[in-house]
Amino acid sequence: MKTWKSKSKISTVALILMLTISAVLVALPITNAQFGPALPPMQIDIPIFLAVTAEPNPVGVNQLVYLHAVFSKPTPTNQGTGGDLHEDVNIEIVDPDGQKTVLGPYTAGMTGAVYSSFTPTQVGEYQIQAIYPGQVLTGQNPDTGARGQNTHMTGSTLLPAESEVVTLVVQEDAVGSNYQSPGLPEEYWTRPIYSTNWAWGEQIGSNWFGLMAPAFMTTGGYDATGNVQPYGEAPNTAHIMW
Repeated sequence: MKTWKSKSKISTVALILMLTISAVLVALPITNAQFGPALPPMQIDIPIFLAVTAEPNPVGVNQLVYLHAVFSKPTPTNQGTGGDLHEDVNIEIVDPDGQKTVLGPYTAGMTGAVYSSFTPTQVGEYQIQAIYPGQVLTGQNPDTGARGQNTHMTGSTLLPAESEVVTLVVQEDAVGSNYQSPGLPEEYWTRPIYSTNWAWGEQIGSNWFGLMAPAFMTTGGYDATGNVQPYGEAPNTAHIMW
């Protein structure tokens, strides 16, 4: 009889605990497992700032100039390969004769930056400016279609932005050493491809494969979207290890 009573008490206590836990769970707000409590929709106007750089400056005529348009921050919905990116970014170049060339439109990367280049053909001053028309956030990446974070901000507007005008000085004389990456090796080699041999990466160092296990951060891969670096050529050897 005592054993039956003990089991009955245990069952009663267990039932009470289950009912208590169920009541607590019902009382808790619905949450997002990754981003915390669900937030109410919020549509606001978001100011954003844009800068442009031109390097080298000054530069010699017919030398390559690298251009970067950089936003003050990524879009609020961006998260890795998901969420909005800055779209329709243009870089305007006005040459010494007043002729305008427009590069773009570009879509910025995950960090909010655009890369381009051009070669000036006249001596004098070029005026360079980055232009962004603004956009309404959709919460989705324009390339992958994946959704990002802060989706409650879908419908908010990133306001238009223009960078300050940068003056690029182009002179007759070339600047820098005009360094050229060394040619490919003509013998068997076992050393890594160093940064000074940057052209080798495209010629014989592409199409490499990352294990991606147990995680991208530990073993490496091309980027967060995949395992294989898809550009350029791979070497003809069967195995390369370093």
